[in-house]
Amino acid sequence: MLTALESIDGQVLLMAAAPADFRPAETRSGKIKKSQGPPELPLAANPDILKSLGRRPGRVTVGFAAEDGDLAARAREKLTDKSLDLIVANAAGGPEGAFAAPDSRASLVFPDGRVLDLGRRPKFSIAWAILDAAAVLVPPA
Repeated sequence: MLTALESIDGQVLLMAAAPADFRPAETRSGKIKKSQGPPELPLAANPDILKSLGRRPGRVTVGFAAEDGDLAARAREKLTDKSLDLIVANAAGGPEGAFAAPDSRASLVFPDGRVLDLGRRPKFSIAWAILDAAAVLVPPA
């Protein structure tokens, strides 16, 4: 996926979901027999695609932070660590959670420290707010 994204040129890159952080460290061919007992499953880290892409002149890069705990602080950390132009922060779980519901509570966090609280709203409305914010950030041609 990283290789494919490195070759794509565009004004806005929206990275709405991350692939798995980890993968099995080794693979086997063939079936693992039940009689062998449960296998150990050592894991290896996958590359951080969004961090690897970083900022590119002329492109707005938008990431997402579905987190638990101090959402704003974690979103700011990701924004800086991954060199993003904008990050969408929302709760991963609980009643305000982003998953398995038609609506969510979200905030847009900008590198200059601004936070735009979108409140709880339908996800399509959040999507439009993200696109509007990204469009404003696109540098003039």
